[in-house]
Amino acid sequence: MDLNVSMTGTASWYGHGFHNRKTASGKRFDQDAMMAAHRTLPFGTMVKVTNLSNGKSCIVEITDRGPFVKNRIIDVSRGAAQELDFADNGTAKVTLEVLDPTFTNEISYSPRNIRSAYGISDVLKTRFIAIK
Repeated sequence: MDLNVSMTGTASWYGHGFHNRKTASGKRFDQDAMMAAHRTLPFGTMVKVTNLSNGKSCIVEITDRGPFVKNRIIDVSRGAAQELDFADNGTAKVTLEVLDPTFTNEISYSPRNIRSAYGISDVLKTRFIAIK
């Protein structure tokens, strides 16, 4: 699978009803962490999500499958939706940028290093993992 992709479409979010349940990847879902569901991207993929209406961005880790609603490209956690400032609206038009695995393999996986490199927010609760 070519991971050097970007997509534009509608994002939605999920939270309380799934909090602390196992995701499709086996991780426990934390509604306040930067986690997301995507139909096809491999688990562990790091994706920069940008809200097109306000320019706010965050990085999420793909840990689950979905969304299961037609015409949506990603479901993000409540924490990510708050960071992107669309939690109250429920959905937003976004762009997704899969982070370059070559780049992420060359730096440490600390949130500070990746946030700094991509110029995004410091709200992140999940650990970064290697993309292979």
